[in-house]
Amino acid sequence: MALKLDDLPDEFCERCGTPIETHLSYRRFCSGRCKRMVYYREAHPVEPRTCAGCGVTFLPRRSDAKYCSPKCGNAVRNPFNVAVYREERLKQIAGRTCAQCGTTFDARRRDQIYCSERCGKAASKARQRAKAAKEN
Repeated sequence: MALKLDDLPDEFCERCGTPIETHLSYRRFCSGRCKRMVYYREAHPVEPRTCAGCGVTFLPRRSDAKYCSPKCGNAVRNPFNVAVYREERLKQIAGRTCAQCGTTFDARRRDQIYCSERCGKAASKARQRAKAAKEN
């Protein structure tokens, strides 16, 4: 006599709670995905963080996550929230030190390392001279 699925005992997935109808009594998860997620979290525990947008405590899926959801991150970066975005941007570019002359300046770009075009050219000439001296 063949077993029917209705005759099997209902077990529940330890991760998502989905019913598992199986004849195997030792099955703990409904799918390989649930199993991998549980074992990954056990091997890589995650510390709760506070969302930079709304202040809610959440468990990040990535190591560099700042927001609890894409929706929250988009709300912070929304053009109507220009003041918040501008403050973050100013923190990134304000008070840099020129790599050539050592003066403090406010950068116009995130990758700017020299205070002026003159310092950039002077640094380029210094690199060329050092390269020529090394070759000789």
